[in-house]
Amino acid sequence: MTHIQIKIATRVRIFTPAGARRLGTFFTAGLLWAPYPSLAAVFMDASATARYEYNSNVYDLQGGYLVPGTTNDYQHSDRLYTYGAAFDANYLWDQQKLFAALTTTNYRYDHFTELDHNEYNLDGGLNWKFGRELDGTLEVLRNRTMVAFTNVQNAQFVLQTEQRESAKLGFGISPDWRIEGSGYYRTMDQTSMIPPNIDLAESFGQMALKYMGLAGLTSGLSASYAVGHYTGASAALNPSYRQTTVELVATYEPTGRSKFNGALGFSDRTSGSSVNAISGFTGEIDYTHQLTGKTSMQVQLSRTINSYIANTSSEIDSIAAFNVRWQATYKLRVLGAYSWTYRDLPGQGNAPVGGERIDRLPYASLKLEYEPLRWLSIRPYINVQTRSSNFIGGNFNATAYGVYFTALWQNQPPQNQKFQRPNGP
Repeated sequence: MTHIQIKIATRVRIFTPAGARRLGTFFTAGLLWAPYPSLAAVFMDASATARYEYNSNVYDLQGGYLVPGTTNDYQHSDRLYTYGAAFDANYLWDQQKLFAALTTTNYRYDHFTELDHNEYNLDGGLNWKFGRELDGTLEVLRNRTMVAFTNVQNAQFVLQTEQRESAKLGFGISPDWRIEGSGYYRTMDQTSMIPPNIDLAESFGQMALKYMGLAGLTSGLSASYAVGHYTGASAALNPSYRQTTVELVATYEPTGRSKFNGALGFSDRTSGSSVNAISGFTGEIDYTHQLTGKTSMQVQLSRTINSYIANTSSEIDSIAAFNVRWQATYKLRVLGAYSWTYRDLPGQGNAPVGGERIDRLPYASLKLEYEPLRWLSIRPYINVQTRSSNFIGGNFNATAYGVYFTALWQNQPPQNQKFQRPNGP
């Protein structure tokens, strides 16, 4: 990753007699040590990446099935090459932070050239704070990505463009109580080589009341409301939906080595279509623990109601995940991950037609992060994904392995600002 950093700070120069100059010096020093500094700074990061990958089952097809759009292509494997660049800019002033990021990646296949495409991500906004009681975020996100074949119908090549405008607001009512509000409006357009194309528009709002009077523990009540509707050739069969969720939420951080985030509640999605009407218990648990100075672990459990855009319908995803991180040396990190997803798609099966479709998706990965030089990162990895399903033709297994290179040129960032590299596979 190319990393270039530029810092601009305001400077005060005072032309006064000696005594006044000393006073100006103390005043300027006071600004530097003040809890709310008045200095401005600009930080810019740039990156360049490349990747090679071999995938044994690019289309996530069941054995013996043809590649979509062909009559005699039973080859499922291929080699992938990606090339990317990224740019980040942050402008800091007092307690405010303006941020902007751009990432673009080019994908090229040896055999399945019909999958060649470009992806991008644009993210910009403002993190603001007014005094000690009021803070918030304004953000605009736009990205274009290829939809995973596990999330489409009939292994179609689909590009998805998402536009999201979001806002967050937090207010400290008292030292022990805080109220938070957030919301967004997003549109998602899935464009495939075989019509029809599908669009989803969704509005979401959430309010939470939290109590922080216990050491290390923040708890409260959260309520959210979402409205969504599809447009496209099949939208008439799947009218709009409304979803209400009420949850108990908690964050517990007793020491610097452990952290717990949790939510438990009930969600109800109503719609005129049976494949969009779902209700049930939802929630999530995220527990992180620093086992030793070099090793940490993370456990995640969740159950959520999501939109299955490919079929203009809904799904319930129950996920269990376990991650381990080992800092072997200051140049080498080892990351292992395993997740298991139980996906329930009501009314979307084909055995019998319109029955309950159930997918089970275990996933395992192992990745090394090696930094032989200050400006170079090398990350070899291997991923194994399988799916067992009662959907006819829905079973598959795939293994992908490769190496991800990041070149970086950087000035040392401030000690209180962690340097983030772009996410690899």
